[in-house]
Amino acid sequence: MATLGPKGEPQVSAVWFLWDGTHLLFAFHKKRQKYRNLLRDPRVAIAVADLANPYRALEIRGTVGL
Repeated sequence: MATLGPKGEPQVSAVWFLWDGTHLLFAFHKKRQKYRNLLRDPRVAIAVADLANPYRALEIRGTVGL
């Protein structure tokens, strides 16, 4: 997941998620930079790789509701 850091720089890290059939659900620790970034600016980009096919991937862009 990519978020925007305090100075507008990209901040990218791997995060765990679940799919509930409608939404992607993420687990964030409230003391981490990623969570603080989302409080300030909820825009994200997410990339998911297909482990069975390295030529296939999914990119999602949107906003996070906290």
